[in-house]
Amino acid sequence: MIQRGDFLLDSTFPILQHEEHDFFSIAGTSVLVRHREVEFLVTAAHVLRDNGGANPLIMCFEKENIELVGPAWMTPQTENNDLDVAIFDLRFHAKLRELFDGYRVHSLEEPDELPGYARSHYYIFGYPFRKAKYKRDSGEIKISPLDYITDEVEDDIYAKYGTNKEENILVRYEPKNTYDSNKISKIAPYPHGASGGPIFRILVDDEDHAIMFIFEGVMTRWKDKKYILSTRKSQIKSFIDKRFF
Repeated sequence: MIQRGDFLLDSTFPILQHEEHDFFSIAGTSVLVRHREVEFLVTAAHVLRDNGGANPLIMCFEKENIELVGPAWMTPQTENNDLDVAIFDLRFHAKLRELFDGYRVHSLEEPDELPGYARSHYYIFGYPFRKAKYKRDSGEIKISPLDYITDEVEDDIYAKYGTNKEENILVRYEPKNTYDSNKISKIAPYPHGASGGPIFRILVDDEDHAIMFIFEGVMTRWKDKKYILSTRKSQIKSFIDKRFF
């Protein structure tokens, strides 16, 4: 049985929006990455474009909650919106850099070598939309993550949506037609709010034990309630290189 990636809790964070009183909603998900020895917080650009305004975006840490503010660099808004990434360079965010100190960071580089494995799947991780209540007595906001094992679609599905396979990943995600790792039928949560969360290629052995998680990109869209679209890490690297190096 493939084990859930709870270690991702140290690198993947919900972006909250304060609504009223002690209630928050989940606007999106973010993930820490490293490129050229520099650390970045990455999310989907539409998470920032579609939210904020009168109700600020919030990130919660063990010691304090802070408002998520710019500067953030976003991919241009285009007709198809397939490339949908926002980057926070932590060199320009001293407080975020301080709060993220000691957390897990995912490399945008390919691994030097791969272990022997039987097969691979894709694994998505994020925080689906739901209201979350702030507990004043403990100072906590309890939020449950979404994690889901799936597979890439065939080339004809890429063609159907006019999606560039070199720049994006399309995987299956049908909440009402899915099974857990024990092959038991279940209903998965709708993924709204998971935008900006990481997608990994997970290498497994013959007994379905996870050998390695390889960061591959960030989730951006849910198409026709069947497929999740993600921007590949090669595009994130290219965007960072053009903006910061």
